[in-house]
Amino acid sequence: MTWSDAARAAALATRRAHMKPKSASVPTVWAYHATNRENMRGIAKSSLVTHGPSYGTDQRTWPDGKASRRSYFSLDQKVVASFAPAGKMRVLRVAVTKGKFFREKGTGDIYFRKAIGANKLQVLGPTGIWHRLKK
Repeated sequence: MTWSDAARAAALATRRAHMKPKSASVPTVWAYHATNRENMRGIAKSSLVTHGPSYGTDQRTWPDGKASRRSYFSLDQKVVASFAPAGKMRVLRVAVTKGKFFREKGTGDIYFRKAIGANKLQVLGPTGIWHRLKK
């Protein structure tokens, strides 16, 4: 039995009508992280690693009182600028669906407990366009 072009098109249309929408139609939620150009080069070679609360600060614990290794992010790109280390600032982003984030109860900040591979990160270029982080 051979299918006519019309029958093939009708079958395909029926299948498409019953399919769930593609995930691409769901907007991506991004989490942002500020760093500097020097740190970004190291991140690009492997990953964005976590640090204890004293890394780059004079604090012994995070705002929630814990001292576990973390990397902090914000859902608001503008907020991360205030947490950038000294030097030429670079803003990185990662899709929230790429890993498991935790929300700090007191501040509402979000953080990640494991390293994030450079292949999952994007960097904001000087012209305002996001690019994959490359070695």
